[in-house]
Amino acid sequence: MDTVLSILSGLCFAWVLVYLAYSFRSAIWTGARHSGGFVVLELQPHRARGSREAARARLLKRMAISAVLALPLGIALSIVRLAIL
Repeated sequence: MDTVLSILSGLCFAWVLVYLAYSFRSAIWTGARHSGGFVVLELQPHRARGSREAARARLLKRMAISAVLALPLGIALSIVRLAIL
């Protein structure tokens, strides 16, 4: 049981890191295309130009929602794992 909880909590935290890395890379890329600093598409989807950026904005919004859910789940799994020990 301890191994399963450890793997699940690790996956939750890894997903949050994947989201943050992809969001950061996308913000730099979109900012360069818009000739500005950061353009965080999940917070400003109206700034997307073209179908690829609009699709990326939708993907980032879904990833953000799942990361918001994964972080507390990962923390809860870690606490449960420590409580079982």
